[in-house]
Amino acid sequence: GAGRRVTKFADEMDVQAPAGVSDERLLVSGYNNGMVRVWTGWKESQDTGAVEEVVAFKGAQSVPILGIDYVRRSRAIAVVSAKGGHHNAEQGLSLFALEGLMHGERLCTRTLREDAVTINLAFDVAGIQADVVAVGYVDGLLQLFGVDASAQRLLPSDPSDRTGGRLVLLGSFEAHSGPVGCLRASHDGARLLSLSSIHESVAEWDVIKGVKLRNIDFSFQVHHCDYAGTDYAILVVNGNDIRRVPPADLRAILMKREEEALQAAEEAAMRG
Repeated sequence: GAGRRVTKFADEMDVQAPAGVSDERLLVSGYNNGMVRVWTGWKESQDTGAVEEVVAFKGAQSVPILGIDYVRRSRAIAVVSAKGGHHNAEQGLSLFALEGLMHGERLCTRTLREDAVTINLAFDVAGIQADVVAVGYVDGLLQLFGVDASAQRLLPSDPSDRTGGRLVLLGSFEAHSGPVGCLRASHDGARLLSLSSIHESVAEWDVIKGVKLRNIDFSFQVHHCDYAGTDYAILVVNGNDIRRVPPADLRAILMKREEEALQAAEEAAMRG
């Protein structure tokens, strides 16, 4: 059937509604048949309200919608859709302008990898004043895409880009040896957590530099992870147990990298 796949409030970061919609609190839902529906009527100050569907449009060609996120700076909705269907569609990441939602206006679509997407997350990176969409795959790969719906080409160049600079691949990383099951960004978007509960590990990433800060292994299955506050401490959840992991020691990480680089240089010199 066309059962619902994902539902997101588009006002989590103070979204203003598109023209013609009076409410500032929107709900966007994606479905198995590729449809995207936008609802209005929720108000923070009221427990009840006149909920109304304002528009429905094709987010993908008869394939399931896998994920929906609000992209704050670009004022757009990022939609991840599956591959297959009657039209043999490719797995893709699409941008829809918030102002054009009433008409289902698609800004662009970028083809994703063949391996199935397991999770996606959009967040604002304050340090580079840009939106980023993180996409995790079933084979453990993690990809980061910079978003610029204005197409002013403020993002780094990307030879594989066919979206006019709106969706630029910032990096692909072999994050885990199993499916990526959770993605959580820090308060400022500078760091990102990825989780593979199958292999009991959490990876922490420096989003701006595009490097892994550390890999945290546990002796138990981790069901969820998130940042605890502005100091980059991490919380991991296993059933009813919650544990706090101290922030990464950046000085120690830097020293370790310098030692590894020096060792690699010495080994290369000996081989030469």
